Amino acid sequence: MAFASDVCRDLLEHLDRTDRRDLLTDALKTAEAWVRGTDKAGDCIAASRALHRIARETDDPLEHHVIRAFAHGVATAHMADHAMGPVIYGMKAIRETGKDPATWKDDALNLLKGLDEGLHACFVRGLRSKGIGSDKTTGQKN
Repeated sequence: MAFASDVCRDLLEHLDRTDRRDLLTDALKTAEAWVRGTDKAGDCIAASRALHRIARETDDPLEHHVIRAFAHGVATAHMADHAMGPVIYGMKAIRETGKDPATWKDDALNLLKGLDEGLHACFVRGLRSKGIGSDKTTGQKN
């Protein structure tokens, strides 16, 4: 959850609408409350589904991708595989800003370095299977 939260927080600066930022921050607080044991995974699932509904309604591609990143980040409470969502949708969001997502994605993947080495390798393999990551991040050749 810490990884997903960190990646999501990095995306907040790309949203212009304060109401959307507040909504996303509140959803992330629900996930963090789950980590502390004060909220249930069901609360996170409900928050994630609400964010997915909002993402479907927006016409702004940047906003859409940032909201999807948060929806997957919050959903990490019920399934760890969702932690890849913030990186995948984060890259799409960064691309919408006109910036090169290559540097951002490597920074996001480097957040993983603090994980257990086996978990890190597994996670990175999953991301790389989706075309995310580089040799300098993973230390492996393509």
